[in-house]
Amino acid sequence: MLVFCTLTISCNNTNQHDDISWDYKNIDLGKFDYPAKVQMKYAFKNISGHSISIKKIIPGCDCTIIDGFTSSIIDNKKSGEIKISYDSKKGIIGPFRKDLFVFFEGTKDSVVTLYYSGIVTGNK
Repeated sequence: MLVFCTLTISCNNTNQHDDISWDYKNIDLGKFDYPAKVQMKYAFKNISGHSISIKKIIPGCDCTIIDGFTSSIIDNKKSGEIKISYDSKKGIIGPFRKDLFVFFEGTKDSVVTLYYSGIVTGNK
């Protein structure tokens, strides 16, 4: 019984202290033809109660290009964004799923993983 209560409490507390509210963490780009460069944007809101900032962003592969991000300090209740592009010339033909690692300062969870996926059609 004690183990069950401990697991229930720890599972219930996992999302109560999020510092960042994301519009979405996974973007589905759908189908598009090769060669294409597809742009996307991740939007978020600081709900930490204090200022935060993006320290760095590391793409999961060289097909992900960082086009820009909110580089200034993001105060509580303010929003920020990350703009990226997928370059299908550096990727594969067919279905794909890519990730992006965002390192924050001033947050409980200093690293957030974002994803995007799609299907590239055509020939190289």
